[in-house]
Amino acid sequence: MIPRRPEWWLHYVGKPYRFRGTDLAAGIDCFQLDRLVKRVEFGLEIDDFGWAYADGDAKAGVKAGRAVIQDQMPGWKKAPWEEGASVLFNVCGHPVHLATATSTPGIVLHAHRRTGVDTLNINTSLTWKGRFVGCFLPA
Repeated sequence: MIPRRPEWWLHYVGKPYRFRGTDLAAGIDCFQLDRLVKRVEFGLEIDDFGWAYADGDAKAGVKAGRAVIQDQMPGWKKAPWEEGASVLFNVCGHPVHLATATSTPGIVLHAHRRTGVDTLNINTSLTWKGRFVGCFLPA
């Protein structure tokens, strides 16, 4: 179980999005944000998905991201909503977008090209509510 931390996500909100970005100040993508939060806030090391992006554009990144998640998911366990859990969403019918669960069910921290790093209420978002796949923790 991941220990509860008060409003840890505020430090990340407002940072820029960058496809394949790994640096919070310069820009970060959803995979790397989830990985960074797990390491910094919860002391958990998870695999670096950056290798999957190789060279290519965003469409290639989605394809690579899908392959990574499909490869990694068998080693993850589906979990109830838990602060710090990885929250998976479908994009174009494929589970390729990761966010991090906050202590409030339905509120996630995520990185997206349109919003940068921000919180999102998936219960009220017309865009994301129907895309929710589930919460996962590395096994």
